[in-house]
Amino acid sequence: MAKFILGVTFALSLLGFATTTSVSAEHIMNVPTFTMPTWKPRKKSNHHHLDVSRIIRNPLRYIEGWASYYGYEFAGRLTASGSHFNPEAFTCAMRWLPLNSWVKVQNLNNGRTISVKITDRGPFVAGRIIDLSIASRRALGMAGLAPVRVIY
Repeated sequence: MAKFILGVTFALSLLGFATTTSVSAEHIMNVPTFTMPTWKPRKKSNHHHLDVSRIIRNPLRYIEGWASYYGYEFAGRLTASGSHFNPEAFTCAMRWLPLNSWVKVQNLNNGRTISVKITDRGPFVAGRIIDLSIASRRALGMAGLAPVRVIY
């Protein structure tokens, strides 16, 4: 339908039935022009060993929630990373962070902090963010569930 109306309008304008406004050269010349900004090279700093403007500062990323632990009944089983679970190693299970990466876990009850390696997936219980091995639990001073901050 739009093509039909456009075609009829074009045909009528060719026949002289449609009114047109003439555009003079003066109107075209008074159109403001846009100039692209020119980029100048950045002034070199006096400190050639360190360009401070290129440092990217990432904020410390962490998540807080409840930690649980899994113990000796899982000893020797294969984990998601392919290694065998050792309850006496500083390992943990998390759902979303990459396997074989290290995170810091801080017990919010007493302030103790340890570094653990993510070797498995879990916990699959609502409200918990990390499952720790027995050695990790002992080092953090946990008796059962504990509020923790996981810094990654």
